Amino acid sequence: MNALILSDFSKVSCNAGRYAVDYFGEEPSNFYILNIDEFNFGSGVKRDNEIDSNRNKLTAYCRELEVYSDNLSHTFYPLLSIDNLINTLRKELTLKKIDLIVIGKASHITFNENEVPADHLYEVIRKIKTNILVVPDSTHFKRPEMLLLPVDFSVVSRSRVFRQIDHAGYVNSKKLMMISVDENMQSSQNLNSKKTEVIGFTKLFEEIHSKCDLILVIAKNLKICDYFFPSGTSGVSVPDNDLPILVLHE
Repeated sequence: MNALILSDFSKVSCNAGRYAVDYFGEEPSNFYILNIDEFNFGSGVKRDNEIDSNRNKLTAYCRELEVYSDNLSHTFYPLLSIDNLINTLRKELTLKKIDLIVIGKASHITFNENEVPADHLYEVIRKIKTNILVVPDSTHFKRPEMLLLPVDFSVVSRSRVFRQIDHAGYVNSKKLMMISVDENMQSSQNLNSKKTEVIGFTKLFEEIHSKCDLILVIAKNLKICDYFFPSGTSGVSVPDNDLPILVLHE
């Protein structure tokens, strides 16, 4: 397993790093910890000593994760880039043969100026065709048992959904709660053999999310991606969510 963890040295990204280490606790893995210069908010043009400072922070953080991990087959590598996020990811995904990108995210609607902004997350999901694990800051690791999968079958077939899950190779839970939704994020729920009720996904999510450990999202379901990860300029409210979300690309 080759995982790339985006880090801005915040508590949010550090929590995501620990979650990734725990998630692959028993699997031999290479973890690449990437800091992008544009994540270091308000710093302006970098002097050499500032670049060196961030490089030292990365090295120290890699050592922290190495101590945190109890698996000797876990290896940690610092990556520092002054290029933009998308260019850097495309380059490193090819060079390092990355299987998964891990990103931390604030779990509530309030905006923290020291976290990776919503537009970065939106951009990564739309432009980078690699599986992405998004970890809310309030999430503490629990081995996922019940998975929640909202899916719009007008966009992707049932067989393709399960093929993507199987292809990921690290989605091991056998319990899956699948919710079929339409393009308006509405779901038809069977009340009995003769009656169905159309319910908004937000209402369903409020009722069932406490029973789940991880959310699966098929990247081709753009409406569902936009529901959980709206563009920062869209004006759409982000749902409160403390569950990790695994976005699966083909």
